[in-house]
Amino acid sequence: MEIKIADHKIKLDSNQHNVFKHLAHLQKQITKLSKKNSTRLALKNLFTNQKPIKSLYIYGKVGRGKSMLMRHFFENLPLQNKIYFHFNSFMQEVHKELHKLRKIHSNKNRNLISIATKKCCWQK
Repeated sequence: MEIKIADHKIKLDSNQHNVFKHLAHLQKQITKLSKKNSTRLALKNLFTNQKPIKSLYIYGKVGRGKSMLMRHFFENLPLQNKIYFHFNSFMQEVHKELHKLRKIHSNKNRNLISIATKKCCWQK
């Protein structure tokens, strides 16, 4: 199977193809949910036995195409407000923010992870 990324066709090996199939299924589920009214959907999920969307964990050796497949998945999601972070970039940002918080809250006995989570989740 081939996928098109930045005007290049890339042939997937069997492992990449397997991950691609799982990502395609996940994309269909997310697309289906994004087309519905989120309030109505939340209430429906609360009062029914509807299964939640299962996530996907991709792992493997360096250079196997994990980031390429995730980038393709991300770029093809029909969502407006989305952010793509490569794992390494994401962790660098987390450590940079924790370092800043450590300076600010150095004299206080506070849980930095809790502070960072609140800052991350509510920041716009």
